[in-house]
Amino acid sequence: MIPKLCLSGLFFLIFNRKVQCVISCYKCCFF
Repeated sequence: MIPKLCLSGLFFLIFNRKVQCVISCYKCCFF
């Protein structure tokens, strides 16, 4: 299952394209 935080991070990334979001989502998904 994909955590809601990761989904939110992905949508945030798509709409805002922020580097911090990439790092946060990556940690959320894989760590």
